[in-house]
Amino acid sequence: MLLLALACTSPDGKNPGGNSDSSAIDSEGPGVHPNVPPGYEYKWDYNTDNCGGTQYYFLGSGASDGEGNFVGQHVVYYFYGGEWDEDDIDTYSLEGTEVTRAWLDSESAGECEEGYHVIREGVDMQSGWGGDEEEMYYAFDTLSPSGNLNYENAMLVYRYTYNRDDELRGDFDYARGVYTPDSTDDVFPPATYTWEGDGCWD
Repeated sequence: MLLLALACTSPDGKNPGGNSDSSAIDSEGPGVHPNVPPGYEYKWDYNTDNCGGTQYYFLGSGASDGEGNFVGQHVVYYFYGGEWDEDDIDTYSLEGTEVTRAWLDSESAGECEEGYHVIREGVDMQSGWGGDEEEMYYAFDTLSPSGNLNYENAMLVYRYTYNRDDELRGDFDYARGVYTPDSTDDVFPPATYTWEGDGCWD
């Protein structure tokens, strides 16, 4: 229980660094990795057994106001496969405005009900990498083809980022999550969003 009480703040970055200040963590002791948030203790491979490199997971959350504005947070958890106190958490803020239906259709996101042009900025970067403002887009597929909420409010998340050639590229299998409208009588924003995903760097 003591290890759980030491759980960190929140995360997102991209360089497998290893500059955490978690010097008080006893990585030799038994129990759950202190960086793992409640509910993910037995879901995440923080020992990188199946990765062979840097295993990372991310959790996102956000809220829309129904007037085209979006705010949120993106947290990335890095597990390097060594001492627990060398693992990192990077936390980003998200702030954006709604894109048009024409934009969604033009970017192969026609099945998505809404999307946002977002600025992401690092607010707590334990990895020591990145954190500058970055422009990107999120698109949310929140409803079934019939226009109703999916089972258990399930949601698909697309993300678009710019590559080194300043070309916008979409990740259509970026994350899965849950979409919760503020009103039980309406399936549209204002709403809250949560999502999660993972990856591995060899």
